[in-house]
Amino acid sequence: MSEYQYYEFQAIDRPLSPADQAALRDLSTRARITATSFTNDYQWGDFKGNPSKLMARYFDLHLYLANWGTRQLMIRLPKRLVPPDRFERFLRENDNVKLDDVAENLVLQINWDSEPGRAGILDRLHELAATGLIAPGQGRIIRGPEPTDICAGLDAAAA
Repeated sequence: MSEYQYYEFQAIDRPLSPADQAALRDLSTRARITATSFTNDYQWGDFKGNPSKLMARYFDLHLYLANWGTRQLMIRLPKRLVPPDRFERFLRENDNVKLDDVAENLVLQINWDSEPGRAGILDRLHELAATGLIAPGQGRIIRGPEPTDICAGLDAAAA
């Protein structure tokens, strides 16, 4: 079976400068890089970048998919809009979720392998990422009633 990995990053709050884009180009000569995104897929080899570091420095959203079932969604949220304690219950109830405190932001990371009921959410987000419609999910999480509703919020953003 051949290997397939898909990486997508989106900048929502600010565009990438030409210097930012050049730094990203050093990570991949084949990636599609714009002022608002970095997208690449691999059918051999691995991505040279570190998604957590890229999220801390450049991007607001990250989606990773692998054909063996691994899925990752990362969302950078400004602390001034979402206090870290808002996620306490959600983090306690979900062992596949991590929250990193990075300068003025929080980076919410959701990881899972394909399983019934969960893979469909990220598969739908993957389709939306290509159209630029993934960004509303970030806003719904910021405005949502409870972080425990994140999957429902992602489903709503995908609808």
